[in-house]
Amino acid sequence: MNKAFTRESDFDPAAELSIRPLPVLPPGVKNYITPEGAETLHEELHDLELRQRPAVLAELTRLAEAGLQGEKEHAILRSRRHQLEQQMALLRERVGSFEVVEPRTESDGVVRFGDRVRALDEDGTAHTYVIVGADEADPSSGRISWASPIGKAFLGAAEGDEVTVQRPRGTAVLEIDEVSPGS
Repeated sequence: MNKAFTRESDFDPAAELSIRPLPVLPPGVKNYITPEGAETLHEELHDLELRQRPAVLAELTRLAEAGLQGEKEHAILRSRRHQLEQQMALLRERVGSFEVVEPRTESDGVVRFGDRVRALDEDGTAHTYVIVGADEADPSSGRISWASPIGKAFLGAAEGDEVTVQRPRGTAVLEIDEVSPGS
């Protein structure tokens, strides 16, 4: 569409909204998290409550005052507001159930929550992982949940140990090369 035909106050709710699903924790499992992960989720909740939700509400008010309550844009914004409310409720629940685990300052060579683990695969290729909480895991950057298959295999193992992990591509044997406090 030609820029001449758009309003200056056009609001793209999809661009303002970044909702990501939270992993499901089994009943009775503690919600361990690193201090950095806890801070990130607090900031995300703060952003939803104090920036994104007010922006959607302001735009809904503007549309209502303009008499555009039945318009497609209004329906999209109501849907976005509902999604925001759901995400905020989930985050409040998660933030309320955190058990923050302070990082170790020294390693004894045994893998624990929050540690950085360098492991070698069958080909001798090194991979680095950080063992974190489910809410802060990002496998593409090497941050794996303590409850993931690799995380479970690593916890309690020591430098020099080999662990067997079931992955979607099949079984893998990883040798723990180095354990250090995470960051």
